[in-house]
Amino acid sequence: MSELVARSRILGPLFSYWSSKAAGGMPHRREIDPVEIPSLLANLHFVYREPDGEFRFGMTGGAVVSHYGTSVANKPFKEVLKGQRLAAANRHHALAWDARRPLWCRNRYFAEGLPECVVTRVLLPLAGNDGKVGALLVGSTFECTFLYYKELGPEWHIARGSDEIRFLDAPQSQPPVDAVAATRSFIRDLSVWSWRRQTAV
Repeated sequence: MSELVARSRILGPLFSYWSSKAAGGMPHRREIDPVEIPSLLANLHFVYREPDGEFRFGMTGGAVVSHYGTSVANKPFKEVLKGQRLAAANRHHALAWDARRPLWCRNRYFAEGLPECVVTRVLLPLAGNDGKVGALLVGSTFECTFLYYKELGPEWHIARGSDEIRFLDAPQSQPPVDAVAATRSFIRDLSVWSWRRQTAV
């Protein structure tokens, strides 16, 4: 197991559970049984992608609701998140979805006069009936709450932040990297692969 999640009482067991269902590929959505992971449910939620590419929250656990201060079930990201947080969420979920790989991410946010806010997640792809990614199972740990963001005012202004990611199936020696740079690299590699595939036809 990756050292990034090994010590987490939420993210470690969740990744182990997902891996036990994966069998070398993506588990199917129907293979995820809440009865098997009762101690993790509060920190879990599902994410779905609409035909236009927008992401929306699915079923959400109690800790997720507490973090946002309200239920976000069935709400699109853009109704819940703003600015830097929306951009990071779209970036992370698109990367995990398009790469079809388990992704670890950590965001740190800073604002004048307020404590650091840290949110760590694992994004785990699940297959739909057609074999393609149909949903993401997301586990989250929060070192802050929605009240932190309320202190930032209506514009949700964040003075600065950091954004790290790493695929959980990557070599253990590979360190977390800046999410923006990693996403650009993935898009570039995907474009090259697509071009090679087209020219080979």
